[in-house]
Amino acid sequence: MNALSFDLKLHLERSKCINAFVELEQALGQIADVLAKGYENELISQRINRLRDVPASSVFSKEQRKLLHAALDDAERLIVIRNDIVHGALTVLMDGTKPIAAFINVRQSDWLAPVARLLTCEQLGQVAEKSRQLCQSLKKAMTKPAKQVVPS
Repeated sequence: MNALSFDLKLHLERSKCINAFVELEQALGQIADVLAKGYENELISQRINRLRDVPASSVFSKEQRKLLHAALDDAERLIVIRNDIVHGALTVLMDGTKPIAAFINVRQSDWLAPVARLLTCEQLGQVAEKSRQLCQSLKKAMTKPAKQVVPS
């Protein structure tokens, strides 16, 4: 593979990550529309915090709340990586024959000592997959648990 091929592959994987992040934001928005209407243009971290504050109720059980909080914990960890991928300039580095995407997030670095997040193509794919799995976890959290039938 030549340098251009590596560059294109990393950009393609980044694009897949961004699409998966959009799906995650949409899932969080749909849940917020049901449980805690708020602002349309809020930051994803603000939406997560607002969803954490939703109490259990007759339409949102304690079990659902527990599942939602677990998914929100995962989302918060993923958002740190998301921010670098979305807001960072991508530079392709080579580790021998292995391409590495270096994301320097302008919001998190200073001019004197920029900090880079380094991800391989495989890791970018794992980030996208984790985002899609989180969407499924969020859907599961919004599914009412089946009522247990006690035999008579």
